[in-house]
Amino acid sequence: AYAVPTFNPYYPTGAPQNLRVAYHMGWERPRIERAYAMAQRYQLGLNIALPADWAAQVYFSHTKDKNYNTEDPRRNSLSKAAVSAALGWTIPATAAIGTSPGIATWPKPANLPYLNLFCDPRAYTCNSDATLDYLYRFDEIQEYMHIKERGIKADGPLFDLPGGTVKMAIGANYTTYSLLVQQTLASAANPTVSIVQDPRNRHVWAAFTQVNVPVFSDQNSLPGLRRLDLEFSWRHDQYNDVGGTSNAKVGFNWNPIEDFTIRGGWGQSFRAPNFGEFSTVSNVQWQGWNLQGYPQNTSNVKIVCDGVTPPEA
Repeated sequence: AYAVPTFNPYYPTGAPQNLRVAYHMGWERPRIERAYAMAQRYQLGLNIALPADWAAQVYFSHTKDKNYNTEDPRRNSLSKAAVSAALGWTIPATAAIGTSPGIATWPKPANLPYLNLFCDPRAYTCNSDATLDYLYRFDEIQEYMHIKERGIKADGPLFDLPGGTVKMAIGANYTTYSLLVQQTLASAANPTVSIVQDPRNRHVWAAFTQVNVPVFSDQNSLPGLRRLDLEFSWRHDQYNDVGGTSNAKVGFNWNPIEDFTIRGGWGQSFRAPNFGEFSTVSNVQWQGWNLQGYPQNTSNVKIVCDGVTPPEA
């Protein structure tokens, strides 16, 4: 809904001043948004037989992900200032903010036809293509993600117990994450275009081990202890940006009788923040009003019914 100046050539003759017109541009330029996503993964490895019935695996994988989203600059994201200028208003100057330059006052180009909002686009051609092209702004987001993982692990028997063979696994890997998010956006208030990039990289070293101990089995079972297996594991991850963390896990499988299993375990875990949680371009955040434990949105919520503003709850 826009206020239309009376000197707009399409302003109705004899109509009162200060008319505001509600108009849906989708009738003249239906919304079009282009997007695609592409993902690729390559993986290779070797299985190696070692002495003492041990085996090892060496592997490498590369995952690539690309996403692209753009709002057609001729069919999406109206520039509010451009609409006002096309109606005939002179847009006030914009002060410089940060890296954005200051913009002097500006009107519509002299050779550009005025915008006509007093027209039924379902029945007539209301505006020229040149005018419609002038109204829209550019908005594009691109994302690239590369994950490379190199690893080695080995497992095999250690020694025998009455309940069976104790087995062990050890390994290590090195993973690199690379992310680039780029946003190209035309301002809604002036003719400037900003390009914002946010490259992110993370390198993670990890080492881990696991031991499986068969305490009871068919070889030495007792009443109520037909089978009991214990598992002990430990892992250390070292991040180049958020430090290191060591986590342990203990678990068991207990068969008091045949066909009945009780499982249990205790463990620690750690999740490093993902790029979206601290990126200035592609962020993932909660916004809430009066929601305990979530970041609060400082904007006001107003509900207007029949021209009457109800009291705040």
